[in-house]
Amino acid sequence: MEGIAGTVATAVGMFAGTNLDDIIVLTVLFLSSRAGGAPRAWQIWGGQYAGIAVLVAVSVVAALGLTIVPDDWVGLLGLIPFALGVRGLVSAIRARGDDDTPPPGASSLAAVAAASSPRSVPAATTTLRRPAPRALPPSRE
Repeated sequence: MEGIAGTVATAVGMFAGTNLDDIIVLTVLFLSSRAGGAPRAWQIWGGQYAGIAVLVAVSVVAALGLTIVPDDWVGLLGLIPFALGVRGLVSAIRARGDDDTPPPGASSLAAVAAASSPRSVPAATTTLRRPAPRALPPSRE
């Protein structure tokens, strides 16, 4: 695929692949909203859009900043989601039993949207940073 159609197909595939878990998070949030009234639907929607906007902005800035990093080292970005997951696991284990949290607002739901998709930033960054394809040298046959 080349041109705009290939770019759009790549973007749609990346978005779907890195945000499947958001469907589960959003389902839980909407069920919580329906059962208890908090958070409200507009807070969930606003938080989701704000979170995705933050992820896109961070990915673009990171891709621009990575122009100074050699291509062989870019693959190490995959360690970032792993580190975030380990940190989240450690935080969840330490916070076990803490139920004194206030109901979330739109800003905290934006943080949930951004935190639930840490794979999005490295995936988008490496795609945005990908160099243009090089032309193959002419064959001598």
